[in-house]
Amino acid sequence: MTYGGSRVMIDPVRCITNLSTGKLGWEVVKIIYSYGFKVHAIVANTTFEREKLYQVNEVELKDYEDLYSYMEKLNHTDFAGLLHLVAASDFTLNKSQTKINSKQDIELRFNRSA
Repeated sequence: MTYGGSRVMIDPVRCITNLSTGKLGWEVVKIIYSYGFKVHAIVANTTFEREKLYQVNEVELKDYEDLYSYMEKLNHTDFAGLLHLVAASDFTLNKSQTKINSKQDIELRFNRSA
């Protein structure tokens, strides 16, 4: 299961994000857990406190690129289903590898996400 917000990095210190908190996703995790299921939760960009649940394996990722990469590497046959509740970014950017000088203007070119 995925939940949370997503951010797309512009450079190592700047990002574009959405306002999703992931709280609805966490509520769904708790419901699934209450039925006795093991949950593999892929969590992106949340800041609220969550209690530790025995059958919930949480993997926290910092941005959309990491989330997408992690999900590509999963063996999907290990899971009975997928709930994709993350507020995934609709766009990606060509991220600068170094901090962009604040004194210069920048133009951002958005590409549709895969």
